Amino acid sequence: MKRLALAAAAALSLLLAPCAAATTNDNQFLAELHSRGLAADNGDNQVLVVLGHSVCSLMTRNGLSEQQVVDMMATNTHVTRGDLLFFVQAAERAYCPPQMV
Repeated sequence: MKRLALAAAAALSLLLAPCAAATTNDNQFLAELHSRGLAADNGDNQVLVVLGHSVCSLMTRNGLSEQQVVDMMATNTHVTRGDLLFFVQAAERAYCPPQMV
């Protein structure tokens, strides 16, 4: 299984406070990631969920495009750009307002 070692992305996750319990959207998001073989380095799904939520925040509050978010996440990581784009798009489907997707 591919591991997401996202130092820059972990910093981005500080944009949002962690959620207390998994939601249906969280489960959908994690299932999509796992279907592609993506997982957190430490196995902590909560890190992925928080980072997924931060994708929408970056796009709505900061006006970044998918590609700009991928570029930001690609800093200091060994994860491929294709996997990062998949992550961003899965986050959009799970967490972003319908008008964004």
